[in-house]
Amino acid sequence: MKLLSGILEKWLADSRAYILVLLCVILQLPSVFTGLSMDDNFLCSVMLQRNIIPNLPNSPLDAFAFLQINNHGLQQLKERGLLPWWTHPHIRIAFWRPLSALTHWLDFTIYPNMPWLMHIHNLLWHGTLCMIVLLFYRRFFSAYWRESFPAARIIYVAGLAALMYAADDARGMAVGWISNRNASIAAIFAITALLLHDRWRQQGWVPGAFMAPFCLGMGLLGGESAVAIFG
Repeated sequence: MKLLSGILEKWLADSRAYILVLLCVILQLPSVFTGLSMDDNFLCSVMLQRNIIPNLPNSPLDAFAFLQINNHGLQQLKERGLLPWWTHPHIRIAFWRPLSALTHWLDFTIYPNMPWLMHIHNLLWHGTLCMIVLLFYRRFFSAYWRESFPAARIIYVAGLAALMYAADDARGMAVGWISNRNASIAAIFAITALLLHDRWRQQGWVPGAFMAPFCLGMGLLGGESAVAIFG
């Protein structure tokens, strides 16, 4: 056990930490074969304009507008069992995620009958997010612990934190469910914005003053969850 711990610490303290994090991404590979589920079918209907569901959005960029203003198909949705009978007659469910919608449009335009490729697309976003998280931990752990712990120990802890983040089953929803890709996209740009902002404030790197707000804007275009980075 001590030998295994020593090997893990050695790997997480250098560039091989990226390999371990990517190995955790491989844990999500079974999701590639799960096909479309729930909201994925709505996205498919919007992108391909299949009139399976009444009152579909006309634009692919509105792919997350599930129930719009003046939704005349609400009663039909109730009758088909897609909504419960007690649904409020003026309910609205619409998210503005044009960047994420654009990625889904590419999916259904280039390989509409290959959900497994859409899942691989999700995995690529997830892998990118895990790399960004590793950079985030290394930068911020070093900033606050450099006077208390050796640099090698800080990098090891940061790598271990990133490894736990990548392996956490909470990542499964964003990876295994095609429609939830927006969570990964929003997180990637939001965390990148924080890294750029910190570099500007801590090191006087002027481009960060412009690039950070741009990345935050891209994150918000990917999903409203990017607003959490303001915290």
